[in-house]
Amino acid sequence: MTHEALRLTSHPIALEDAYWSVAETVKMDGRPMRHLLPMVALLLLAALWPAGAAAHPHAWIDVEVTVRFDAEGRIAALEQRWLFDAGYTAAALQDMGIAPGGDPDPDKLNAFAQRAIDNLGPYGYFTEVRAGDERIAAGAIAELSGAVQDNRLLMRFTMPL
Repeated sequence: MTHEALRLTSHPIALEDAYWSVAETVKMDGRPMRHLLPMVALLLLAALWPAGAAAHPHAWIDVEVTVRFDAEGRIAALEQRWLFDAGYTAAALQDMGIAPGGDPDPDKLNAFAQRAIDNLGPYGYFTEVRAGDERIAAGAIAELSGAVQDNRLLMRFTMPL
């Protein structure tokens, strides 16, 4: 393919002339397809029309993990502490009906933590533990709580192994 083959040019033409010119050249069984062009134009317009975004908030999370050992010195559980970023915290607190800088309701914060854990369960709580090539299954989440620390949501939980 040569450079000339890739060149795009435009020529001034009246919109009505372009519409009828295209309609005359697109034919089916020798007949002009003028009746299809308005429908195609409408579909193109609908496809290009801006639509509202429907997204869920993403979060930056500072995670701390503490390894708990049993009496024999084996790893028994992982204590996790998730501190959510300020932007996510503001949105989540608003969803809980807690005013910025207000006194957070512990029941609402614990309910938030429970919903988060319920939603994260199918994804293994974004935690993967392996012994060699073998994946270690986690037990049921324990010691779950929600709080606010330094104006940021805090979720704590223990994942038994």
